[in-house]
Amino acid sequence: MLWTNSSGQIDTLNNNDTLFVARYKAKSTGNLSFANNFDVSGGNPLAQITKIKYSNGGVTVSDNTPPTIVCPTDVSVTTSISTTVVSGLTASANDNCSNTTISFQISGSTTQSGNTDASGSTFNIGTSVVTYTATDLAGLKKSCSFNVVVSQTVNNQDVIINIGSIAANCNDTITIPISVDNFNNVISTQFGIRWNPSALKFVGTPINLNSNLPIVLSEINYDQSLVVNGKINVSWADLQNSGKSLSNGSVLFSLKFVATGNSTISIDTNQNASPKLEIAGGTPIKSYVVKTNSGNVTISDNIAPSISCPANVTVTALPQTQKATLSNITPNYSDNCGTPLLSYSISGVTTSTGNNTPTNIGFNIGSNVVTYTATDGNNNSKTCSFNVLVNKPESTPLFTIGNVSGSCGDTVCVPIKVNNFVDIATTQFTINWNKNDLKFISANNLNTNLPVTAAELGIDNAFTSNGFMTFSWFSASGVGDTLNENEELFCLKFVIQGGFDKIPVKFDLSDNAQTKIEITKGFPPVPVIYNVVNGNVDINDIVPPTITCRADTTINVFKNMAPIVVNGLDPVIVDNCSNTKLEYYLNGATIQSGLGSASGKLFNLGTTNVLYNIVDAGGNSASCGFNVIINDNLTPNNFTIVLQSNSGNCNDSLIAVNVLAYKFDSIASIQYSLNWDTTVLKFVKTGNYNAAINFDENNIFINNNALTSAWYDNNPKSLSDGSIIYTLYFKPVGSFGSYGNVYFNNSGFTKLEVARINIDNIIPSDFINSQVLITDTNPPIITCPANKVVKANYQQNSVVVNNINPTITDDCSTPSATFLVTGQTSNSGYNTASGELFNVGVSTVEYTAIDAAGNTSTCSFTVTVKQLPSTKFSILTTSATADCDQANLVIPIRVLNFDSIVTTEFTLMYDTSVLKLVNLGGLNSSMNLSDSNFVKYPNLGKVTFAWNPLDALNQLTLNLPDSTIIFNLAFEVNKAKSGSNATIMVDTSVNAITKLEVAQGSKLNIIPVDLFNGVINVIDTVKPTVICPANVKQFNQTVNGIAPTTSDNCKVKNVTYSITGATNTTGNNDASGTTFNNGYSNVTYTVYDNANNSSSCTFQVKVGPDTLYLIVSGDTAMCGDAVTLYLTQRILWKLLVSVLKSSGIIRF
Repeated sequence: MLWTNSSGQIDTLNNNDTLFVARYKAKSTGNLSFANNFDVSGGNPLAQITKIKYSNGGVTVSDNTPPTIVCPTDVSVTTSISTTVVSGLTASANDNCSNTTISFQISGSTTQSGNTDASGSTFNIGTSVVTYTATDLAGLKKSCSFNVVVSQTVNNQDVIINIGSIAANCNDTITIPISVDNFNNVISTQFGIRWNPSALKFVGTPINLNSNLPIVLSEINYDQSLVVNGKINVSWADLQNSGKSLSNGSVLFSLKFVATGNSTISIDTNQNASPKLEIAGGTPIKSYVVKTNSGNVTISDNIAPSISCPANVTVTALPQTQKATLSNITPNYSDNCGTPLLSYSISGVTTSTGNNTPTNIGFNIGSNVVTYTATDGNNNSKTCSFNVLVNKPESTPLFTIGNVSGSCGDTVCVPIKVNNFVDIATTQFTINWNKNDLKFISANNLNTNLPVTAAELGIDNAFTSNGFMTFSWFSASGVGDTLNENEELFCLKFVIQGGFDKIPVKFDLSDNAQTKIEITKGFPPVPVIYNVVNGNVDINDIVPPTITCRADTTINVFKNMAPIVVNGLDPVIVDNCSNTKLEYYLNGATIQSGLGSASGKLFNLGTTNVLYNIVDAGGNSASCGFNVIINDNLTPNNFTIVLQSNSGNCNDSLIAVNVLAYKFDSIASIQYSLNWDTTVLKFVKTGNYNAAINFDENNIFINNNALTSAWYDNNPKSLSDGSIIYTLYFKPVGSFGSYGNVYFNNSGFTKLEVARINIDNIIPSDFINSQVLITDTNPPIITCPANKVVKANYQQNSVVVNNINPTITDDCSTPSATFLVTGQTSNSGYNTASGELFNVGVSTVEYTAIDAAGNTSTCSFTVTVKQLPSTKFSILTTSATADCDQANLVIPIRVLNFDSIVTTEFTLMYDTSVLKLVNLGGLNSSMNLSDSNFVKYPNLGKVTFAWNPLDALNQLTLNLPDSTIIFNLAFEVNKAKSGSNATIMVDTSVNAITKLEVAQGSKLNIIPVDLFNGVINVIDTVKPTVICPANVKQFNQTVNGIAPTTSDNCKVKNVTYSITGATNTTGNNDASGTTFNNGYSNVTYTVYDNANNSSSCTFQVKVGPDTLYLIVSGDTAMCGDAVTLYLTQRILWKLLVSVLKSSGIIRF
């Protein structure tokens, strides 16, 4: 541009006047810029101080019209090998705005990708899908697809089964044809078809059945048990046996599916397939070679999942962790195409990521944001978020028994520490431990700040020798004492004597404690809620025990005499700890295992290996072994009668004791008497009589738990060694491990007497008594209590849970029990978990019953501790955060421990300067509430409530679940009160309109009530608005009329301004009347509301000489549109004619 003024006058243009306009056709984004060779010339002083500045412009071109693309039609080629190169596959693309780029993707039988053109690509046999995608400069895409089917040249006798391919949208119902080629003179056909059942759901029945064969539904097995696993079977035969032919491409039948994912559909060609792929025909009949072409289902899914988050959550952290865990925070999410993957991210004072829901995450105190993301199989995703506000818990006194560790013989000191020990008036408690595992020495490190003295410690030997001590302290200050966090009261010094793994040291929280635990505040002292944490002495034993076994033992017995009881097998054990566990294992001729020693057990004939294993308190172990060998190679010198030893379960119906004879040579008579241990064995009968010597029940006499036997025969008899004369049968009545002796009474006239040849020829004789061992192979029977739910006060992190004993029975002994607690509580011990501490949350208790034989049984149940604001009847007014302009703030009134309630009445109060009652709603239907139960006093800010179930429900009492809403209060918030707090509370004063009173039970007992007031925090998250005046440009330095325009959704508090640049100053309200320095000054107004939200705006004030700005405007346009670019100036432009006429120009 070249411009000169020839009018002889000064030229003046207003701001933003246009010098000229240039028009273009927009094709793509571009700039229009000055060439930077400006020239202003002249000799006048005004022209000398006039400067030129400039700003380039340009055009941003948008394009929302995708390109077009046209694919070739489907292509079919054949090849004699496994692959072939296919040409002529070019796609054509156009765009309204620019050249496009083209890429291609090949899927199916062939997998490949590239740019521009798929022509010349190598394709595998089968159906491949070629997808072209055209992309323009705006990134808009358009795709098209076509199939390339490569068939292998086959012998005309080879039958081909083709399965169709298709591209579909998710959840479309698709039809897949099953067709054939070279189907000539076919007698029979059988095959199976497979697909991915998680991607394709078979629907209906096969359709389009070929009528020329014909094929009928009964020849296609589409039973539900098959299709759910992605399979159908086909078995067809020509009933006329004449052979059927079909033209190439004929459809045998079609299958319908609902498609939710990509899948290949194929003929099952496995050699072990059932049915096996086979097509037969021809003359003579033979099996054809069959080739198969699989089909592909390709799914498109452009629809993101849907997801909605839970409402915002406000919780209180647990005192012991200063964190909160959440439940019931699963979002609602779904997808049009399967089940999406759910993930989460947490931001704010807590940071975490993971899959599913963050129910195992501890949220820190403060504000947190949980963002859920649902992602489907095609990577479409959708998110939602909700807030989690974790409040700080109240400061509840916490008493902790510390954990220490040591080896057996070590001296350890177990600390007792406190937290939240503030203004405590009195403290008393009892601490227990296992006296066999820990030997008490002294109490050390007595706190000097309280102080703790020896007189306050119950550590007399009468206490400590029985495994407990007491503590009783009261404040001498009269106002209560305070200790630092984690400060130690004292420690208990022990010597470790034994135990396994952990030795518990616990507060005795039972009613039978020597000194029942109680913590108080104030004077007179008032009991307060407290928390305790028990401790352990962890056994740190690294010294293994030693065990020494005896040498191999060989015992010789008579034939058939085994099994026998073997004694003297105890090992020698040495360990640094008193508690060890010994186990024995018998293998070989005798198989048995158990606790303790193998000595005294029955051993069978042959070699038995005895293995001992010992485990000490630290889990260290040692073992040794030896053999017990029983040989039956002894021969008695005299006639000998043996009572054979045996064993049996305590609940067996009968245990047999055989009577054996040795050196029974020409024996004419035998007489003797037997007795037995009646505390272990009860005689039942005899039997199994030896017929060879004519022995029967007439030879046996039973009287007063004694047996007498007398036998004789005029014809002397002989028996082989170890023969059974008869058998005694006993019922066990003793407990496990007891021995019942069966023995000869060898005194008096019934002593053993044996005659040979004739009854007068008495010969020497011997006898051997027997032992019957009572065993136990049956485990005890244990039954756990039902799952238990208990309540904890809001300030309690744990509670004692009682009445959770298991029921245990055993047929042989009195079993013992152990317990293991896992989950929110970690604990273990002996006998019962009843009376133990359980933390808030869900804990699992597993009981194990152990009988004297070491047989075990287990059962388990859960203990859920629900943390509630109170364990008393409670009225909870919900706290809330309200917007200052909120017109309908709903505040629920809830109740806890509403058990057998007869009457409830109270008065609610609220601050009328902040809240205006609009209405009452949400009236509880179980209580049959109506407006008649309420009286409103809006000017006083009060509402009374009175309810009696006898009037409302015609029944005496009512129970409601915890946290039940009985009614709602709806308020309008005062806009002027942002930043204020208002309490909604029950009026407990003597002047209450309706006094607080709750009655329970049939006797109308007035019960104590806990009140939890609600606090309404009025907030304002909406910033105020401020509008600045237009930029000001003048020669006069005093500028007026530049006040801002302000507004707010609630209330504007104040306005400030700051001026920077050529002028620097600050002030309140309005900058009008300010004297500005020459040059440019920026004026910024800031407006504040009552919540101190702020907004700002800035404008410019120019006073003094000018600078000429030349600006090329910018524009946005759609591709192909005409655009207009303006060259404008933005200041008052004055040039003297004389300067321009003589030599003045503006050139650029």
